[in-house]
Amino acid sequence: MTTLNKTDVSIIGYGRFGPVLTGLLKDRHNVKAFDLADISQRASESGATPCTWAEAMQADTLFLAVPIRDLKRVVAKVAQDIKPGQTVIDVCSVKVYPATVLREHLPEGVHIIASHPLFGPDSFTAGLTELPSMIYPVSKPGAAYQYWHDYFAQLGLRVLEMSPEEHDRIAAKSQGITH
Repeated sequence: MTTLNKTDVSIIGYGRFGPVLTGLLKDRHNVKAFDLADISQRASESGATPCTWAEAMQADTLFLAVPIRDLKRVVAKVAQDIKPGQTVIDVCSVKVYPATVLREHLPEGVHIIASHPLFGPDSFTAGLTELPSMIYPVSKPGAAYQYWHDYFAQLGLRVLEMSPEEHDRIAAKSQGITH
């Protein structure tokens, strides 16, 4: 597994999926959590440290776990405070729109990764083995992308590398049948 010297991660948006992400990350990372709502107790109980926006922006990797309707606004705010070398990973359930927003708003030198854990809080409780998770380097792939790809694979997830376009085509068909 490719390793990075950096171990701080922030989850921006700590809704229902925040504790799941914390569960995936907390064994090897210092997990910080930021949300506009008071998440102090829930974050602490799941193993994350509640933090301010400024503290969240100091992490090496930022996971954006906000509703899609808020993504553009949050990314515009992230763009004001992020520095080259940091990594931004979105976990939205669609991929083309988030990838486009991240590419358009984040500065050069920020590592951008599209991801979609194809499981939620309910299926996570049964264990990680073979749960599917999509990942794709929106910016030029490098050590950060390889680290996260390998990290999730080592957790036991079935890591699927596919473009945002391919993801959304497949998701449209499966979600159309479901709904």
